[in-house]
Amino acid sequence: MQNAVFGTYLHGLFDSGELTEQLAAYLCRRKGIAPETAAPLAMADYRTQQLDLLADGVRSALDMDAVYAAMGLHNPRGGKK
Repeated sequence: MQNAVFGTYLHGLFDSGELTEQLAAYLCRRKGIAPETAAPLAMADYRTQQLDLLADGVRSALDMDAVYAAMGLHNPRGGKK
C-alpha cells in the first residue's frame, strides 16, 4: 500500500481539535470503519486511563502495606492489593 504513513513532529498537534477529528474520520473511512462508531478519546482522558493502568500494575507488584509502613502511614485501602 502506498501513501499510508502519517506523521508529525509538532508536539501536541493531535491532542485535540477539529484536525484530529477529521484525520480520525478519514482514517476510519479508509479502513472501512464508520467514524461515528469509533468515538475519540480526549488526550487528557487517555493519559488518565494510562496512568491508572500503570498505578494498578505498580500496586499489584508491590507490598503496599510495606510501602505505606516505610513512609510511616497506614494503607488507605486496608491492606488490599
